Amino acid sequence: MHNLPYQLLNSASNSFIQLLIPQQLSGLHCQNINNPFQTGILKALHDYNDYHRFQQLQLYSLHLSQQRVQINNKNTCQDGGQDFKKTLLSAEENNSFQNNEEVSSPLKMGVQEKKDEVLRAKIIMMVKFFIENSGKKANQEIQANKTLYASSTPILSELFDKLTERYASTSKCREDMVRFALRKALSFLRESLKEQYNLSSKAASMLMCQRYFKLESSELSESVDLEDEEKMLNFLLPYKKNSRNKTANGRFITEIFSSEVFRQDYVKYLSKFEEIFQEDNQIKIQRFADYLMTCVKTERLDKIRNYKRLPWLKVWEEPTKIIAFELYSSSFQSYSSSSKKLKD
Repeated sequence: MHNLPYQLLNSASNSFIQLLIPQQLSGLHCQNINNPFQTGILKALHDYNDYHRFQQLQLYSLHLSQQRVQINNKNTCQDGGQDFKKTLLSAEENNSFQNNEEVSSPLKMGVQEKKDEVLRAKIIMMVKFFIENSGKKANQEIQANKTLYASSTPILSELFDKLTERYASTSKCREDMVRFALRKALSFLRESLKEQYNLSSKAASMLMCQRYFKLESSELSESVDLEDEEKMLNFLLPYKKNSRNKTANGRFITEIFSSEVFRQDYVKYLSKFEEIFQEDNQIKIQRFADYLMTCVKTERLDKIRNYKRLPWLKVWEEPTKIIAFELYSSSFQSYSSSSKKLKD
């Protein structure tokens, strides 16, 4: 099929030459070959034949060139089509991979988050177990419950042992309970003033100090950041580095309960004591659980012994509540006795 143009051309040209040349040559050979005119005709016929052959070769070369171009174009199209298909396939694979990555990344994150939630829930359950039972039960009885809270992984088993040691070595004395009761009283009363008078944290702290301690604004502004509750309480309560009161709890208690306004407000605090204690302990539990999660993930359970603000045990709640009420009753009796002597 590819040689058809050349075959047609070659056939037509040969037919013409075969018709023309034999007739001319037969007449010329019968006559004198030395005739100049006849010689010219013969030469012209030979020249035409050579020219015709030259044209055939050129046409044939052109035909071959066209065939090569067609074949190359076909191959190029085929290769290009294959390359294009490969490019599309590669792009689809990349998109599929990226989509899978995009889908799998949230899934992986979701799975990890679920694992962390489960681990955190187990840790919180374990901490609550110690809060309820430490100080009430012997360590042998506590260890008997270990499999209920730490059977899933060795690290949780080790955590249970560390918490057993930590709470066994922790205790609260009367002074600790007095400080806790007074700290929570001041914090509660500050928040009450803030809500009652719609004050900022700084303004509520300033009012509380002036209301209960008769402190001047200038002294407060120079001594403490009143917007920071922790710093403000450390400033007011004794035994702290930056405290205004370096004396013992007894003298501080006498000072603060000498305020009749404080005594009246303190009664409101006592009515909410159990609720305040539980809310405070819940915050402590959540923070302690966060710390324990880090210890477990980093496998540094030895750091548990350095944690300071442990959630309070159940056995500490009732004695602290009794002390909080005693502070008020003793100060009230003292105030009543002083008032009677003044009247006498």
